[in-house]
Amino acid sequence: MKTTILITAALLTAPAALPAQREVPPSPGTPKSFRLAAPRTFALANGMQVTLTPFGTTPKAHVRLVVRSGALNEGPRETWLSGLAGDMLVEGTTTQSASQLAEAFASMGGSLFAFAGADETSVGAEVLAERTADAVALIAEVARRPAFPAAEFERVRETRLRQLAIAMSQPQPIALASFRETMYGDHPYGRLYPTEAQLKGYTLEQARTFWARNAGAQRAHL
Repeated sequence: MKTTILITAALLTAPAALPAQREVPPSPGTPKSFRLAAPRTFALANGMQVTLTPFGTTPKAHVRLVVRSGALNEGPRETWLSGLAGDMLVEGTTTQSASQLAEAFASMGGSLFAFAGADETSVGAEVLAERTADAVALIAEVARRPAFPAAEFERVRETRLRQLAIAMSQPQPIALASFRETMYGDHPYGRLYPTEAQLKGYTLEQARTFWARNAGAQRAHL
């Protein structure tokens, strides 16, 4: 009991702890001037738009072909068909296999990518500046002469099925799908996910036809 009394008395008579002194942050420096180089845009004879924008000093070029084709162009029973078609673009062309494409872009210091979004499909690569023309030519081949190899279609579709299963196991994607359906109804923006049966039912020919129907120079911008 005496120990308890002594400790309590000591606490009552101890001086209050001084507040920690706050450090004053340094004053911001003078903002540096920043100005983007003016882009140059022109049209090719086939109607495709091209924009060149110089930026920075790193000797690399980001080449991206944007085609106005995506989920917006899907029919009521074609949800994710644009994505499936986009996935197949990197699987080879009529003259080069997927591995040959990968090796070609690796020799340019980059790698090929392709993905479909709500309104557009992008195909491109980031390469060494001196290989820009080679990259443009190869990206053009990917977009104009995709092989859509039957041997790779099942694997690509299975990957999409796994993505769908993961999305449907999480509350946030499910809530987003419900919100989009409420907001947009039967518009393509309102159809965020296909059913598993629907995705399994897509064929290689459907993916090939979707790309052929929606891609073209008049809807492309490099």
